[in-house]
Amino acid sequence: MKVGLQTGSTNMDQILKDCREMVIDEIVLSASAIPKLTGQIGINKDSIKACKEALKENGVRLSGMIPPNPSREAVMGDDEEEVASLCKILKSIGEAGVEVTLFYPLDRFKNYKDEYHHTKPPLEVMPGDEKWGNIIRFFRQIGNIAEETNLKIANHVFAIDVLLEILDSVKSPNLGINYCTGMYMFGYDPYAVISRFGAKRIFLCHARNLVRHGPGRQGHEEVPLDKGDIDMARYIQLLSEAGYDGLIIPEHLGEAGSLKDSVAYLKELLK
Repeated sequence: MKVGLQTGSTNMDQILKDCREMVIDEIVLSASAIPKLTGQIGINKDSIKACKEALKENGVRLSGMIPPNPSREAVMGDDEEEVASLCKILKSIGEAGVEVTLFYPLDRFKNYKDEYHHTKPPLEVMPGDEKWGNIIRFFRQIGNIAEETNLKIANHVFAIDVLLEILDSVKSPNLGINYCTGMYMFGYDPYAVISRFGAKRIFLCHARNLVRHGPGRQGHEEVPLDKGDIDMARYIQLLSEAGYDGLIIPEHLGEAGSLKDSVAYLKELLK
């Protein structure tokens, strides 16, 4: 396991400066930053390769990318044009030789955005509902692109049961998860993902800590990694025992959090 950085920065000098200061050599980069980082038009195989090479020349590996978040209409089969555009970007990422995408496919659904907690459904469409088949079809489409280009898609987890149902239905080896301890604020056990999904399905990890004051997102406070309810040492130990060997990325550190301190803290735990 290694500590990595996730960034949407469009300033190459700043990205490299952050990596040097924190002694980080692997990053996950937002696809939307590619045109400004490279001076090329659009997000395509050539512009991604140019960015990848520029980073490599400075000792940094482009380990993953973040494609655009699909709208709920795209996921539910009501915007095929958007799905086609997304698939084109995913194909470019894979063809450029980037191994993993950090994907947020369910973040624009109403129930989740408004106020989701474990006493009500996480999505407005659930397994067995009328449009559930459309959601499975969407994931099959992106899974097919991922398999064609040898790209791993790390779907960000917040509703464990829903995403597990999706992955089990699609059965693509290239569809997996981004394991984020932030699922704690949705009423889930933050350590349960490994046993539920298995380490082979975990393509990326987020380290995030929270203090619970009440139910749902609004009932939780973001805090530095060493200050919250989640035992980060236990989190790292479980990943290690399961055989996970990918990146762990600190995020959402609260007002008092420091990215540099968080990176150092995770590195110490990994030792």
